[in-house]
Amino acid sequence: MLRSGYSSDAVLRELVTRHFADVFDSTVEQQLVRAGANEALINALRGGSYAAAASEISAASEKAAKRTVLLPERDAQHLKSPPSPAPALAGPAGTPPSLPAPSDAIYQLLRGDLVHLERGEIRKFDDEAISKKKLYLLFFSSNSSEPARNFTPSLVAFYHRVAPHHPEFETIFFSHDPTAFGMDKHMQRADMPWPAVVFEKVAVKFPVAKNTRNLPVLILVTGDGKTLYSSSGIQNADPEKVMADLDQILSTSSADPNAPPPKLLSNPTDSVPTQTK
Repeated sequence: MLRSGYSSDAVLRELVTRHFADVFDSTVEQQLVRAGANEALINALRGGSYAAAASEISAASEKAAKRTVLLPERDAQHLKSPPSPAPALAGPAGTPPSLPAPSDAIYQLLRGDLVHLERGEIRKFDDEAISKKKLYLLFFSSNSSEPARNFTPSLVAFYHRVAPHHPEFETIFFSHDPTAFGMDKHMQRADMPWPAVVFEKVAVKFPVAKNTRNLPVLILVTGDGKTLYSSSGIQNADPEKVMADLDQILSTSSADPNAPPPKLLSNPTDSVPTQTK
């Protein structure tokens, strides 16, 4: 909440009804101080007066584990694009023909709501750095998922191998942690080198149906939102397979931003279901 512009007093008022469901340790305290927490808020959390009861924490964890949001039935819904004026020539029965998603639809979706790890701290990300990307690897993970934690180092190693040679590609992290502190811990523990959607906007930016117990999830999409490969939904491929397919695609790709898109291994007929701000 602090990173979203709330004051320490507002957070304290919120804690009266919602309570604090994370572990308050030195790492969390440092993160709060960097986010602008005042001494009164720090002392209240340190003293445990707003800590959630064990039953509340258990209920919240169970709710997070069961949390699902909509995924397209056939992975074939189109990306929602900004409203456009109807063309002069109408389609059949007076209906205007549908317009394709813009080539930078994913960038437009993410713009303004990205953070990254910089010298051990979560900071605002300059999203202009991804404005020309042609491929995005969407990474859904959680610090509370052991398989996700175990998989993340492999993805980090893959990223360090390919990203320096392929600036036309980027990975974006979507946290499925129940709290922002859990997201921060996951990023810091893995030393994630890619940007992440700010915690408060994850469910709004990309609602994906996936039980947190089945994480991690990788979805490879084009800049206009077409799904190429996915470890969820109909494809239900192994995350390692999605990385291998991306590796093959990048082998035909050019780092030149003016070059045509890379040669794809399949027809990108599916589109990811996303919502703008």
